Amino acid sequence: FVVAQSAMNDIWEIPEHTRPNLARARGRALLAIGVVGVAQIGTAVVTGLIGVSGVSWLNRILFAVTAVAVNIGVLAGSYRVLTARALTKRQLWPGAIGAGVIFSLLQVLGTTVVLRAISRAAPIYGTFASVIGLITWMSLHAMVALLGVEANAAITRSQQLGH
Repeated sequence: FVVAQSAMNDIWEIPEHTRPNLARARGRALLAIGVVGVAQIGTAVVTGLIGVSGVSWLNRILFAVTAVAVNIGVLAGSYRVLTARALTKRQLWPGAIGAGVIFSLLQVLGTTVVLRAISRAAPIYGTFASVIGLITWMSLHAMVALLGVEANAAITRSQQLGH
């Protein structure tokens, strides 16, 4: 999360001298880890309920919408906490919404992606294949999160230039 913070500050072109010092950067990272961890547990529970419950299709759709909303909220909060610049809600939401929807799709399709990575790597790497699968999973999430930040910064710059 410290590296994500640095990447977000790079994307927003925050000057080095205005970025948080070592202690503040670690504090922000710990806060973001806590928020993301709690939210991931929540969305995993909601997603699990969708899969195993005998609820109606309407309730399943409501569960899915809830999971998407939680992902969007967590990303918006993470973007705000991890960026050294004071961002408005208008600057946070476009990328958070896009990345939140993609995160939700990854959660639904994630089992397939990770199992495919593990099964292809297993003959070559053996038990280390699960690590390869997890790294694949984490890198997908990191790319999506940073694409959301990049989208926010690009939209803001475009609006500032009057385009």
